[in-house]
Amino acid sequence: MEKKYEFLYKIKDVLKDRAFEGVPLGSKFDESRFEDIRIIDDTGYPIYSFNNMELEIIDDLIYRIGICCDESVLIDDVVKIFGDTEFKTYEQFTFVSYMYDFCVINFKFVGLDAPAIDISICSTMFMD
Repeated sequence: MEKKYEFLYKIKDVLKDRAFEGVPLGSKFDESRFEDIRIIDDTGYPIYSFNNMELEIIDDLIYRIGICCDESVLIDDVVKIFGDTEFKTYEQFTFVSYMYDFCVINFKFVGLDAPAIDISICSTMFMD
């Protein structure tokens, strides 16, 4: 199996594990659980950098896991693994999102034929 598909299946595993690479989405944030974690932004809600991920914290809970995309993941690859969905385009960016009961998995692309530049897994606990 190609590396990019392994990567996408690892993201899809969040649906059964409720965690990505051992980081549990929506759980209480405890900085001592993570080695080499550093804060990269604290303009309201802190964002930490850890192991090629960004962790956004709201009310001491892990709200968003941002994932570095090292593989050349295209929209067609995402659809192949996650299924059909609606694409949304704003200015030069195209977003492909999948909504589940406890999370939203969002892929961000610069255009339709470019690789993903951002992947986020967000908890739905703060959504109405």
